[in-house]
Amino acid sequence: MKYFLEIYNNDDHYEGRIHQGDPVNAYPFPNLELGPTTQITIKGKTCTLGELIQALITYKPEILETFFDERGQLELGQYLYAQTLGRWQNAPDPHRESNVQLYILSKDEHILRLPWVLLACDGNFLSTLGWSVTLVAVTQ
Repeated sequence: MKYFLEIYNNDDHYEGRIHQGDPVNAYPFPNLELGPTTQITIKGKTCTLGELIQALITYKPEILETFFDERGQLELGQYLYAQTLGRWQNAPDPHRESNVQLYILSKDEHILRLPWVLLACDGNFLSTLGWSVTLVAVTQ
């Protein structure tokens, strides 16, 4: 089953919608807390999403060791899930539906740099439950 998650940046205010190919019947996601200055807590320590992305890009071992061990990756993936699919009442149950293809579409560079492959629900990475995540850079 295919799902299309579109995420938009409207003057540093993120919102999105999800659908199965028909945007007219999309479920809206207002007020997504996914911006670069959004603070999150992982393993009891706080940082911004922008700092995490910069740590990956510039390879900062002190940050990566703290936030990107398996526990940190799981907590980050659960945060990304909670901000998106976790808000959707009709979201497919990751434990019952496998073979799900999730396409994340955005023209926002920050959104496309987030580690969406880490999406997790109830302590499980969606990728280990048979889901695939594809990023699509929208140019229009």
